[in-house]
Amino acid sequence: MRRRLIGVLDRLGLADAAFAIFQHLQALKPAAEDVAVEDLPVPPAYLRVMTAGHADAAAFLAQGRTAADLIEAVAARHDRPLSEHPDVLDFGCGCGRVSRYLGARARLSGCDINGKLIDWAAANLPGRFVLSRQTPPLPYEAAAFDLVYATSVFTHMTEEPLKAWLAELARVVRPGGLALLSFFDEKIPAAAEFADRLAADGFLIRQRGAEGSNLLCGYMTAEGFARRAAPAWRLVETIPSDVSGVGQAMAVFRRIDA
Repeated sequence: MRRRLIGVLDRLGLADAAFAIFQHLQALKPAAEDVAVEDLPVPPAYLRVMTAGHADAAAFLAQGRTAADLIEAVAARHDRPLSEHPDVLDFGCGCGRVSRYLGARARLSGCDINGKLIDWAAANLPGRFVLSRQTPPLPYEAAAFDLVYATSVFTHMTEEPLKAWLAELARVVRPGGLALLSFFDEKIPAAAEFADRLAADGFLIRQRGAEGSNLLCGYMTAEGFARRAAPAWRLVETIPSDVSGVGQAMAVFRRIDA
């Protein structure tokens, strides 16, 4: 029923506006009192909804902490331990759901296309947060980072922007560096409905919406992701969604020497 309603709204050109209203209503729901965590403030409800799709403060913090722990473990496993304070980029950082837990562990930068989210992160969290554009390039020099991660970012892109951003991330990551990128894979329960189509091409848009919005929803196989990341990136590990602990799969790419 929900998907049919979204489909009707999409055909009428109203899906994005309706989704914005839905997000606003989510932010108005009663929620537990915000509390400081690790001496850092919690973003207000409307920013949590814009970043995570819900206003639940406890869930927002728990999801960010779990993702940060996963990123730290994977980075160490692939010779980029955060204990060595590498230069790290949170691509599509939102209001810092993940980066709030990594700012003290690495030389952290974050970027996002949403100015409200960036303004809050820059004012409240450790790290360097800047506004980026809807399309490349990023406001960074070439080979500026040892590691880039993106959580629930490539899940909200169509194919050509996805490939353009993979190429741009390759520009700003040093040779041998890592990209840890989450994505919806074939093990997400909803993917059973279109498993054959997803397997055929390795990429499928399940729900359309504005580029980069939470309404837009895309799925990939690990092989499909790897093909679209080549030749600058080599897939070195895949953590499926059913074992990652973050509700999405994670692809680990190594930057190939130019």
